Amino acid sequence: MLKRFLIKNISKPSLIIALLCTGLTISLTGNIRKYQQKKASDRIIQQLLANNKDYEALIQKKYRDAGGSLHTVIKEVTVQNEAGKLLSVGNGYLDTVTRALKIATAQIDELTKINGQATARIKLLQSVTEPPDGQQVSQFGTLKSYADPQLQIAYDHTTDSLFLNYKIDLNVIKYHKRKNILAPMQYYVDIYSNNPRVMINHVKRFSTQIVPRTLRFGIGPQIGAMYNPQTGKLQAAAGIGLQYNLIRF
Repeated sequence: MLKRFLIKNISKPSLIIALLCTGLTISLTGNIRKYQQKKASDRIIQQLLANNKDYEALIQKKYRDAGGSLHTVIKEVTVQNEAGKLLSVGNGYLDTVTRALKIATAQIDELTKINGQATARIKLLQSVTEPPDGQQVSQFGTLKSYADPQLQIAYDHTTDSLFLNYKIDLNVIKYHKRKNILAPMQYYVDIYSNNPRVMINHVKRFSTQIVPRTLRFGIGPQIGAMYNPQTGKLQAAAGIGLQYNLIRF
């Protein structure tokens, strides 16, 4: 009943032309978007080629927050193919990763290699600690030590031995923002440690755009043209239908 009503009331040639123009516009918009994405990917690869040995160029800024943690912000690197992955992190490192994980390069969706260091200048304090069970005080010796929430050091000069425990954590946050309402969306990665002594030197990174596979079956509203054998003409038609995709890209 609904389909007959729509066919009867939507049968003007101008509507058919409008529908065809709409489909053409959607197709052109999709192709233009894909072209822009490819150009953006090629531009990133060219930038990586130019800075293949200068990964510091990926770092946008460094700053300390109110808690004293040093943040390193890099611009997200999105690649579309294996060439972009190789240029982003280096062929040798990528080969090592794939061998260790026993996977192919095409299976890696995201990779981040962080090079950093922790520097501390502290003063050891003289302290006599309780000896472990079953040992004499003379065997355990007198210690010089230092301790804070991240770093614990104990030095025994009688045995010339050093105990060191350094807690390091890394936070990796991906986010997006615009410089202004008209500017394009930019994607960034902020890397920092809660330990204020930790500093990030450089980062090698890439991520890929994961496109979900489309389903073969689908149901929903359909608009198009159909041939009417009674009039011998094409007519616009709309309704609810079930479709099956023979080929998926």
